[in-house]
Amino acid sequence: MTAIAAICRDSEVVIAADSRRLNFSTGEETSVCKIRDLRTLFAAVSGINSYNATQFNVSALLPAEMPDVDIETNAGSIVNMLLPPLTVALEHLRNNHPDMFQRYAVQNSPLDIKFARVQDGRPTMINFSAVVAGQANEPVAIISQRNAWPVFGFINTPASSFIGTSEGVAHYLSLAHSGDLYNGDLVERARNFVQEEINKQTPEIGGSIDILRLTMDGACWIQKKDGC
Repeated sequence: MTAIAAICRDSEVVIAADSRRLNFSTGEETSVCKIRDLRTLFAAVSGINSYNATQFNVSALLPAEMPDVDIETNAGSIVNMLLPPLTVALEHLRNNHPDMFQRYAVQNSPLDIKFARVQDGRPTMINFSAVVAGQANEPVAIISQRNAWPVFGFINTPASSFIGTSEGVAHYLSLAHSGDLYNGDLVERARNFVQEEINKQTPEIGGSIDILRLTMDGACWIQKKDGC
């Protein structure tokens, strides 16, 4: 589990994330950059980032730089690259650790990536989420779900996406549905969500908070840890 907030409003995208990674195989805690700068776009990753048994590692698989093409092409390329080794990891996890498979792959998305960049003079975001399908006696199948912002014809319609505890996500989605979420400073809104998740002392969530803001003027780190 991780804590990520992505809020879009009036040609502005703000993404905030915690920085703790808990290896559920070993219990080891490390500090990571969950918002990755791929030069031509950014990728905020949550879910099963690594699985030692099959050597699946999102950080190692993501390229340092993506080609300067449209966000849809780059997002599709990354997803197509990650899904085969993720499927292998999930098969092994289901066969050897069924309880963890239920928690990390069925009850939650095993991989969620929020892609963002400034394209054609405006910030854009694509949210990819993997959903596990299939019966217990069948091979693991992954359904790819995607949502883009802005939606053609509704450029200024606010949108948001959150990863975290169920109660925390539900609360912020209720703020989004009422419209209150989009009033005021989106940076503080995103920061507060992640900080509230950290304050709950969930083992997988913690560390410093990285915050990225994209506007028509480009991308700007509000705060980030060294090495990101």
